[in-house]
Amino acid sequence: MNSFTSCGGRWSLALALVALAACADEPVGVSTLPQLRPHAAVDDGWVVVTTASGGTEVGSLRWAVNNSVGKWIKFDASLAGATITVDTTVVLPFGTVIVGPQDKGITISGGGQRRVFHGTGHTNLRNVTVTGGSSADGSAIRAVGLLILEHVTVTGNQGSSAAIYGDDITLHNSTVSGNTGSGIASGVAYTQVLVLNSSTVAHNYPAPGVSRISSPATPIVWLINSIIANNGTPQKNCADVVGFRTDGMSISNDASCGSGTGILVADPLLGGLAANGGPTRTESIGHRSPAVNAGVGCDFPYDQRYVAHDAQCDIGAFEFTDFTIVTTTIDPNVNVHPTTGAAIVTGTVKCTRADALGLSVQLNQMQKVSKDSMVVARGDGTTSVNCSTSAQPWSVTVLPWGRPFQSGTATASARTSDTPVWVTPAWVDKSVKLIRRK
Repeated sequence: MNSFTSCGGRWSLALALVALAACADEPVGVSTLPQLRPHAAVDDGWVVVTTASGGTEVGSLRWAVNNSVGKWIKFDASLAGATITVDTTVVLPFGTVIVGPQDKGITISGGGQRRVFHGTGHTNLRNVTVTGGSSADGSAIRAVGLLILEHVTVTGNQGSSAAIYGDDITLHNSTVSGNTGSGIASGVAYTQVLVLNSSTVAHNYPAPGVSRISSPATPIVWLINSIIANNGTPQKNCADVVGFRTDGMSISNDASCGSGTGILVADPLLGGLAANGGPTRTESIGHRSPAVNAGVGCDFPYDQRYVAHDAQCDIGAFEFTDFTIVTTTIDPNVNVHPTTGAAIVTGTVKCTRADALGLSVQLNQMQKVSKDSMVVARGDGTTSVNCSTSAQPWSVTVLPWGRPFQSGTATASARTSDTPVWVTPAWVDKSVKLIRRK
């Protein structure tokens, strides 16, 4: 297929297929997923899974798949957070869409005995954890045609090749972590297209995390605000960079996925797969991670957990929210030097974690120069503080720009400066009393 469709300046075969399917009323694209009604009955085009059985009885996942032609699959609210261990690989017909509960998700396991899913074309999983798979290639998911994963975690699968193995694979806000695979890849292996968009592929071994499957055609790989790190033993995140393209900014902790524009070679400081909220487990990032506030033009308003991005989105599937909060006070009395007119402004500063930061202080005082005339005396000063979780004193000498400060009232302002990206800027304004000492 040689036709492409535009999406925010990008050209992607995977997104072209999604758009074509949407035009044909195929429910496979991110934007086409409807709002779920938690208490909806078996209607409106949905088939509802009502039991955690891994068999084929009425209400089971396999029963739903077998009866979902032209319909989508969701889960009864009572199954939110449940694990379904299937007794044989779930074969997904063309156009299958499986949507887990958005609050707690759903886990589908192969019980360590079998591949979990085999997609036969245009397969879409959302809010699902795929685990416990065991198979030669595609221990978790083997996909023919288009596979789209949204808010999905693939973990704890093992085989002689990658956990996800297919032709045309797109990951949106998803994580592939903790899978074991030898051969060409341990995480994701693709033939034609791979799109990693605000996703994380990490801690898969011993093979490289991402690799193409041998094919006569050159693949297309889009890395968009994603993390590929800590894969392979010895470490190798990508088997090669054939067909790689970038948009936004992605991170790899080695140069195997490329370097230069669109790829930052650095340690993303991942926290390991954990229950950080949302429907599926995620790899968190620490406050010093280079991924914090480093995303460029992110396509989604939220991360894998449905946590909203702030004004500057992060790289990967996890949005950092544990920013350092600064609380600053200004003391009510300010001493003014009798000769220079400089003011000594004091106060305290407290942070939710230990951090070094700058503090800028400005003083403004209205002064009367005649019966009908006023002027403003201004000055500023700076200092560095080692902020901690207990209040620490600070003191700044504010030098006047022109007119010296006098006894009387003034307005003092203290603002953080030179703060790292993980520190939320803070400021305080206060009316103070200037006391000119003799």
